[in-house]
Amino acid sequence: SCRFIYDGQKDNLWLATGSGKLLYYTQRSNSFELAYEPKIQYRRSDIMRCAVSPIDANGNIWMFVGEQAFRYNIHSNTGCEMSLSSEDQNMTFTAVAPIDATNLYIGTKGGIYKGMIKENAIDISPIECMQGSNINVNTFHYVPTHKTLLIGTEDAGIIAFREQTHEIIHDKSMLPDVRVTKIIPYGEHDEVLFSTNAACVYRMSVADCIPHSYLSADYNTDYRMNTDNVADIFIDQEGQLWMCSFPKGLTVRNDHYPALNWIRRSNLDTNTLTNNGINYILEDSNLDIWYATDNGVSMYDTQRKKWHTMLSMQDPSPNPNHDFLTMCEVRPGTILLGG
Repeated sequence: SCRFIYDGQKDNLWLATGSGKLLYYTQRSNSFELAYEPKIQYRRSDIMRCAVSPIDANGNIWMFVGEQAFRYNIHSNTGCEMSLSSEDQNMTFTAVAPIDATNLYIGTKGGIYKGMIKENAIDISPIECMQGSNINVNTFHYVPTHKTLLIGTEDAGIIAFREQTHEIIHDKSMLPDVRVTKIIPYGEHDEVLFSTNAACVYRMSVADCIPHSYLSADYNTDYRMNTDNVADIFIDQEGQLWMCSFPKGLTVRNDHYPALNWIRRSNLDTNTLTNNGINYILEDSNLDIWYATDNGVSMYDTQRKKWHTMLSMQDPSPNPNHDFLTMCEVRPGTILLGG
């Protein structure tokens, strides 16, 4: 898997790969060049996952791969491995979120930790009120205005942690055995939406951190949600919610209309989505919508109401890869694909 890291102030773009390589996009060559390659200690049994942070206040990108941590500074263009100091051994990192210039939240398969940065070392300590909780972290979303960390778990729904009071908000009866796949900001009042693998989409105010069902599957009514398994969510500039309804294709919700818009591949129509297995959604500068799928990339021309497909198995291009996971627009008209 890949993740884009964007510096909005200087209009620079990096790409972190699943193996921990950090690539930098250069407009001169219109390609990514290797910026930093950490020395990863592989074990044959490992399935590598790179947890990557947004750029912090000091211009650092933090990467946690396996049981190692690395820092890359975008100002000096230098990277290094960080020495980790922790009482817990054999931690497998899954998420990281900067708090400020000297502190991080670190997620693992077994819990949540706080990292204090000291030159080229990170002092990792458990959060006392979370010890013994065995939280399997999938994703983080930090809300600085409320000093609250939202934790999307692999198997226990969503958890909120108030860092000032150390309060943990988690209704264990709600969303048991549910994985949170994505957490995004929603509206203008510190609300979020989060998607799940078995309970569709929930809405939550960060002020009280009580989840409320926003959408759920309705198999008996036309033009309603057709699955509870949502792999990704995205809100466009018009406020429409786009959902990767795995493996049903796309579902679009507009709060002004009760009916949902289903977008699925049709084998009888050439003007159609290339594949229902959608991994990523992007709205470009022309307000056209791009879809990275398990069989190529589709672009929906919102003005002409037409689909354009590229790099699929049916495409005569020599590209051997047809499975795309992520995308980014680096400038108007130029879309980068990651597979």
